[in-house]
Amino acid sequence: HVAGTKGKGSTAIMCDAIGRKRYGWTTGLFTSPHLLDVRERIRINGRPVHRTVFAQAYWHVRRRLEAATANDDTTSYDASLPILPGYFRMLTLVALYIFQHLTEPTVDVVILEVGLGGRYDATNILDMHHNQAVAAGVTLLDYDHVRVLGHRLEQIAWEKGGIFQVKKGGASSP
Repeated sequence: HVAGTKGKGSTAIMCDAIGRKRYGWTTGLFTSPHLLDVRERIRINGRPVHRTVFAQAYWHVRRRLEAATANDDTTSYDASLPILPGYFRMLTLVALYIFQHLTEPTVDVVILEVGLGGRYDATNILDMHHNQAVAAGVTLLDYDHVRVLGHRLEQIAWEKGGIFQVKKGGASSP
């Protein structure tokens, strides 16, 4: 799990290459942005997922989200909220679904590049369980996304460092 301001994409790609070439792992890589095709963000063993796999995953995730709100009673779902998540969050769900369910052979390791921040980023939904090998790192920090992350470098570092939480969403603000 890689957060930071500069170099997080390069670091994620390097971790992916090391996992594949040095250890022989089947890797799943999620990065952003893409240059030409959205599938560049979701890679299996260094290659963008096939169009069919991407489409199958997208429609599966979308239908599950739509069904969950359609079948939910009105006491637990706020109808003013959108049914589908935003673009980056949706792509995160699609990538995680592909890595978990649509990859043969199964993925040995997943490398996630944070999209915005860390603590509340869409990629930060997975708890770090003790029975899994987990690594998190923060690359060079600078002033970015200050409206969301804060106007001081300490605030930005706090938000980016949120990827180190074992139980996600449990940290308080600085």
